[in-house]
Amino acid sequence: MENLREDLLVEILVRTSEKDLVRCKCVCKLWHRIISKEANLLLRRFWPNSPISGIYFRTLLLPKRSQFTRPCCSRSERLSYIDFLIQFSDVTDINFVSLAPETEPERIQPSWILIDYCNGLELLFDSSFWQYVVFNPTTKQQSYIPKAFEHSKKFHFLVALAFDPIESLHYRVVRMSDPKPIVKYEQIGPNASLVLDVFSSETGHWVRHRLQLGTIFTRNSVLFWRHFTYIRGVLYWMVSSSNILCIDLNNLAKTPTRLLHVPYREKAVLSRVNNSESEVNSADMCKIGCLGVSMNHLYHCRRISKLGAFCVWFYVDDGNSNGPGEWVLKFSVSYRYLQDIIFDYLSLRRKIWIEPIAVSPTADVLFIGTKDWILSYHFESKKLQLVYGGAPNRGVDCYFFPLSMLRKCTCLVQFYKLGEGTAVSTPLNLVVLKDYFALLTKLWLGKFAIAVVLRGQNIGA
Repeated sequence: MENLREDLLVEILVRTSEKDLVRCKCVCKLWHRIISKEANLLLRRFWPNSPISGIYFRTLLLPKRSQFTRPCCSRSERLSYIDFLIQFSDVTDINFVSLAPETEPERIQPSWILIDYCNGLELLFDSSFWQYVVFNPTTKQQSYIPKAFEHSKKFHFLVALAFDPIESLHYRVVRMSDPKPIVKYEQIGPNASLVLDVFSSETGHWVRHRLQLGTIFTRNSVLFWRHFTYIRGVLYWMVSSSNILCIDLNNLAKTPTRLLHVPYREKAVLSRVNNSESEVNSADMCKIGCLGVSMNHLYHCRRISKLGAFCVWFYVDDGNSNGPGEWVLKFSVSYRYLQDIIFDYLSLRRKIWIEPIAVSPTADVLFIGTKDWILSYHFESKKLQLVYGGAPNRGVDCYFFPLSMLRKCTCLVQFYKLGEGTAVSTPLNLVVLKDYFALLTKLWLGKFAIAVVLRGQNIGA
């Protein structure tokens, strides 16, 4: 093996399994260098099929005497429940369910609050230091993001993480200001703008941009959806059930935004919520749907009343994020059929309200949410599985805090850290630092000894 050409060795290594590749890095310096050098090539092979090891979702405490303690099914009950979620949202109550025989990802700090998740990395908020943290739950690598002066002492949840290990090991944190305070959303007009602060690990700085929104936001939009998706340099933000705002992070100076309409938009119907005087668009309130990335495509999934089905569309743009694309129907399943099999599977007394909440990033699996449970449905095998069984007096909220999936790629998903002024070393890095300082000490002592010997020789001469 020592005489094997480097290009042939690369061909052999890329054909090994991920676990074996981890072991191969420890064989010798040459193998370690080759595997590290070809990290992008290896990521292209392993990452698209990396398994889902768990899901993150939010729950909230329901009032003891509330109609929400029983399954919601009627249209008025659904509207009331969504209105309840709007009023009592709490970003700190995050749950994790493992989908593999593994333990829950360890949180190094109890003060960390999960804000967003993107391609193996978590964006957290440390309530002790009022700072954002980028964290790899698999390798325990972490990096604190420096605070911009205007961000000091402010907890802001309208933040997204943009990271794709195949594109780059650098990441970006995108912080968006509300166009208006929540209580003034009905006043938003055609001149509305959005302040966009972008932090890049490549530069180590925050850069501010101002985006003109035009008529994207209306008084019927539920603007506090924290529903972001990143793919191929574009951050997709679902600003209402009908519109998706596309923010090109690589081209913010020229053509930063464009509007993408969801497929099969239904006619708006005005409804009242809790006998309120204000009327809302029922399409914006009920047919929320979900947005994400599956099999390297942007997808949108929603229940379509006229078709009586849950439909999953893939957005096909031939890799051109700024060019025209089209929504292509990829999967569909009857809404009544799902209700019936869930009714039998859970042995319920009455049918319940169900909504699509996510699609697997690597397979044709649909995640379905109810007020109390989360289930998965495989389109090809038609297999139904219970993912989360609920808890007493707690409701599942996948509307304003979308379901996130933890993908596991054992050693290859890493990211560039910041300088020591803002970064926090993990225990593993501390061990490495100790070895490093020990080596420096040996080198210094060696140089000192050589200097003494040379000095003695000079004196003797």
